[in-house]
Amino acid sequence: MLRATIVTLWIALLATGQQPGELATRIARLAELAPEARLDALTSVADDLLFCDRAGAGDAVAALRQLAADELFYSPSANEPSLLWFQYERALRRGDVRAAGRDPAALIRQLDQLRIRRATLLPIVAQMGGGQGAAPSVFDLARFGWHGAGEVLEAIADLAAREGTSAAAVGAELANYLACERPRPSEPHVEGSAGLAETPPTDTPARHFPVLWGDDYRFALARAVLAIEPPETDLEPALLHLLYSPARAERLDAITRLRLQPLSPDAVTHLAAQLSEPLDDGDRLVVREAITALGSGGAAATAARESLQRLAAGEDRELRAVAARALEQLASGSSGARAPRAPR
Repeated sequence: MLRATIVTLWIALLATGQQPGELATRIARLAELAPEARLDALTSVADDLLFCDRAGAGDAVAALRQLAADELFYSPSANEPSLLWFQYERALRRGDVRAAGRDPAALIRQLDQLRIRRATLLPIVAQMGGGQGAAPSVFDLARFGWHGAGEVLEAIADLAAREGTSAAAVGAELANYLACERPRPSEPHVEGSAGLAETPPTDTPARHFPVLWGDDYRFALARAVLAIEPPETDLEPALLHLLYSPARAERLDAITRLRLQPLSPDAVTHLAAQLSEPLDDGDRLVVREAITALGSGGAAATAARESLQRLAAGEDRELRAVAARALEQLASGSSGARAPRAPR
């Protein structure tokens, strides 16, 4: 059955005149890969699907659904929960956003639809909570929602980031969702089975294997807010989220931008969270830059003194010296040379 599906996909590909190396070709080859390599390839497909032409995106979604019918995106076993189903669902949601339009006006329409849909759920959420406490914000995905909402927001954010200031209204709306999230590392969590957001095309034992669900959409929202810089929007929450980005360059850039102004208590808390033992040269660089930022961070940075003292007494010679210098700066009240705050 799987081999027949692959042949069907290749026939469809040739019939449309597409050449090897395009998105449909990569999708047709997913079936040939082991689960781990398939996950990497599927993630790449989902990333790129948003930016291809509309017809290509539609063909890609159809091809992915065909492969899903052959159980290609279920977890490998009951003891190996995988992100395959999540990335499959993520690809479909990115296809939905692509089909609805990529310009700022289309993105705003999609955000309006999302907000209206969430608003209709608020009374149900309040009733389930027994009326205890304030109702959650319509923007709070951490309190209520459905699988796929974060992936819709991620796709909108990825498109809006390319539009810059012309997408100011989109960026402001995305900032509302981001403000409801707690800055934290990427934390995929286990769900009971495949079939979240998308109805499984087949019901076999593998369909009931646990799956992993990602939450990296927060980083996409943060990138978009910083790329757009919507008027009257506090950019610090976006910077604090990117301190935990899987991309080292984004973590370093967030630290650099935080150093452009005296640190807030929240910024100190999340910079201090970076002061773990470095696992590799990249982590080491992030730790070193975080130490330096705290040393020149002003009065609020004294809250990180204990973490700095631990490093100053550690075995790493370089980090020990940098931490000692940061402690001296905090003790003397010196913030060092600080660049002026970047214009908004």
